[in-house]
Amino acid sequence: MVTNVNLMAVALAALTTFLVGGVWYSQNVLGRIWGRESGLIGRIDKKGHHPAFVFIVSYLLAFIAAYVVARLLGPNPGLQHAVRRGIMLGFGIAATSFGINYLFGNRSLKLWLVDAGYHVVQFATIGVVLGLML
Repeated sequence: MVTNVNLMAVALAALTTFLVGGVWYSQNVLGRIWGRESGLIGRIDKKGHHPAFVFIVSYLLAFIAAYVVARLLGPNPGLQHAVRRGIMLGFGIAATSFGINYLFGNRSLKLWLVDAGYHVVQFATIGVVLGLML
């Protein structure tokens, strides 16, 4: 069992999820599709969490995810192994869990593909950072 986790690597891996998400959900990539399929385009109400709250809590959640991946990888996992494990976790856990929720929530296949795809890339990117730094 790994007890010493490189918290700087975890922090950086968590931060990269914002870089991936910023590109993935940008209007020039998949943001328009996501907005349309999620029903958020054209919504007038401004109810919801303050953006600072959203980013802080999102970072904490990404940090937890990266920490768990680091614990599962162990010390010196190597880049290829870490990326493969990241893809497995992204698809095998995150994407499939979203799929179940989206089926019961009657959400579109397009929305699932956008969100699930993001999480596969997110976890692969976490794998890259951890594979290089652990």
